[in-house]
Amino acid sequence: MKRILGMLAFSLLVSGPAYAAESGTQCDPPYDPSNIVEVLFFYPGTMKYLANGPDACRFDFGDKVKAVVKDTWLMWGGCVDATMKDIDNSLAGNLKPQWREKDTSQAATRRQP
Repeated sequence: MKRILGMLAFSLLVSGPAYAAESGTQCDPPYDPSNIVEVLFFYPGTMKYLANGPDACRFDFGDKVKAVVKDTWLMWGGCVDATMKDIDNSLAGNLKPQWREKDTSQAATRRQP
């Protein structure tokens, strides 16, 4: 029984990132979300990656961020709900204006007479 469970765990670990490998996409998330301090410190970059990263990678990264947010004791109630909503919105491609890339071209910054 232990051998079967070990083989199952190994196969899941090996085949987990298979979609990203098959599509030729290399995942390069901004960081490895292991605690809530990292998530909060890199919040804007996290939301940009969730909205604009490769599909093969950003959903897995989003699941990791969600797990960290759900498991923390530093945030509760409305803060957790708002953060989860931001994550879901970013995964759907709906970024808040402050997290969007700014157009700094001359045409965008030129004053209109």
